[in-house]
Amino acid sequence: MTRNVNPATGNSEGKAVDYSAAVDLISTTDPKSIITYANQTFCDVAGYSEDELVGNPHNMVRHGDMPKAAFKQLWQYIQSGKSWMGVVKNRCKNGDYYWVSAFVTPITDEKGLVIEYQSVRSLPSKDEVERATEAYKTMDNGKGTGTFRFRQGALMNSILVLALLFSVIQGLAGTGSMVSTWLSVLVPVLLLAGLGISGIMHTRLNTLKEYARKAYDNPVMEPIYTGKRDDYSEVELALRMRRAELRAIVGRASETSGDILLSAEDEFANTQQIKTNLSQQAEATEQVGVAMGQMASTVKEVAESAAQASELTIQAQQVAANGQTSVESTIESVHSLHSELDNSKQVINELSESSRQIEGILDVIGSIADQTNLLALNAAIEAARAGEAGRGFAVVADEVRSLAQKTQSQTGEIHQMINRLQETAKQAVEAVERGGEQSEHCRQQAIETGERLTEINEMLNLVTDSSHQIASAVEEQAGVSGEIARNVEHIGELTSQTSETSDLSVESTRMLVERLEALQRLMAQFKRG
Repeated sequence: MTRNVNPATGNSEGKAVDYSAAVDLISTTDPKSIITYANQTFCDVAGYSEDELVGNPHNMVRHGDMPKAAFKQLWQYIQSGKSWMGVVKNRCKNGDYYWVSAFVTPITDEKGLVIEYQSVRSLPSKDEVERATEAYKTMDNGKGTGTFRFRQGALMNSILVLALLFSVIQGLAGTGSMVSTWLSVLVPVLLLAGLGISGIMHTRLNTLKEYARKAYDNPVMEPIYTGKRDDYSEVELALRMRRAELRAIVGRASETSGDILLSAEDEFANTQQIKTNLSQQAEATEQVGVAMGQMASTVKEVAESAAQASELTIQAQQVAANGQTSVESTIESVHSLHSELDNSKQVINELSESSRQIEGILDVIGSIADQTNLLALNAAIEAARAGEAGRGFAVVADEVRSLAQKTQSQTGEIHQMINRLQETAKQAVEAVERGGEQSEHCRQQAIETGERLTEINEMLNLVTDSSHQIASAVEEQAGVSGEIARNVEHIGELTSQTSETSDLSVESTRMLVERLEALQRLMAQFKRG
C-alpha cells in the first residue's frame, strides 16, 4: 500500500480504519470548536479516550489530505445557521485514517444564539470516498470542482422545437398527399403538446430544484455524493441531506434513548440499592429499638439495685452509728472502771498505810512490854535488896501501872485502827465489786459492739452483692450500648450510601435532562430548517 506523508503531522499515512455502516460517530463542540462530548464509537474509531478528546480543539482529528477550502465552506454554512453535509477524511491517534459522511448542524438556544455544533458521522460508500479523494486533490491543486451543469429540461425543449420545425418543413415539402397532409397537421400538434407538457414538467422541476436548493445547495458536495451535476442531482443531494438529517435525529435519539435506558437501569439499580439500604436500615432500627428496650429494662434493674444498695447503705450507716454508740458506751464504761480501779488503789493504799501505823503501834507495845519486863526485873531486884523496904517496889509498881495504862491506851488505838482497817477493807471489797460489775458491763458492751460490727459486715456483704449486680447490669448495659452504637454506625453507613446513591441518581437525572434538552434543541433546529 502506498504511504503518503501527512501534511498535518509530517508522519507517513497509516492504514484505513473500517467500521460498521450501522454505527454513528457523534460529537459536539462549543462555538469555539472545543470538543464537549464524544460518543464511545467515535472514541473507538479515532483511537482516543473521551478524556483525551473533551476539552481539546476538534481539529486534532483533522487529516492533512483535507483541503482548507472544504473546512472554510463548512464554517460558512454553520456560522450562517445552516447545516452542512460532506465526506471528510479524519486522522486517528496512531496516524491511521478513516472516512466519514459528516452531518454538522448548529444548535441554538431560544434566543437564536449558537451554543454548540453537533456532528453526526456515518460510513460513506466506496464511490463517495473515491469521488471525494479526486475532488480534494483538484481543490488542493487550486482548481475548482467545475460549474458545468447538464440541464435535461432545456435539452428536451430544444429537441422538441427542432422536431416541430422539421415536421413543418417536411409537411410543406410533401403537400398533395392525404397522409402527408394529416401527418403535417398531427405531428406539429403532438410536438406542441409535448412541448407544453415539457414546459409544465420543466416548471415543476424548477420548483423542485428550488426546494432542493433551499434544503441543501452545495455544488462541491453534489458530485461527490451523486456522481453527477444535473437537474436531478440537486434533488438527489437534497434528499441525501434530508436522509442525513433524519439519520442525525435518529442517531441522537437512539443514543439518548440508550443513555435513558442506561440511566433507567442505573436508576433501577440505585432504587434497588436504596430499597435494600432502607430495608437494612429498618432492620437495624428495629434492632436498635429492641436494644433500647433491653437497655431500658437493664437501666430499671440498675435503678432498683442502686435503690436497694442505697437502702442497705443507709441501714449500714445506722448500724455503724449504733456500733459507734456502743463503742462510745464501752469507752465510757472503761473510763468508769478506770476511775473505780483508781479508787480501789487509793483505798488499798490507805489500808497499807493503816497497816504500817499498826506496825508502829505494835512496836510501841513491844517496847512497853520490854520496859515492863525490865521494870518487873528491877522490882524483883529491889524487892530482894530491900527486903522490908517497900518504897522502891512501890515506885516500880507505879511504873508498871503507868505502862499498863499506856498499853491499855495503845490497845484502844489498835482497836480503832483495826476497825478502820476493816472499814477500809470493806470499802476496797466494794470497790473491787464495782470494778467487777464495770468489767462485766464492759464485756457486755464489747459483745454488743461485736454484734453490731457483725451486722455491719453482713450489710456490707449485701452492699457488695448489690454492687456486683449493678456492675453486671452496667456491663450488660455497656454491651447493649455497644450493639446500639454498632447499629447506629451501620444506619449511618446505610444513610451515607443512600445519600451517595441519591446523589448519583440526581447526577444521572441531570445528565439525562441535558441530553434530552440537547435532543429537543436538535429537533427544534430541524423544525426551523
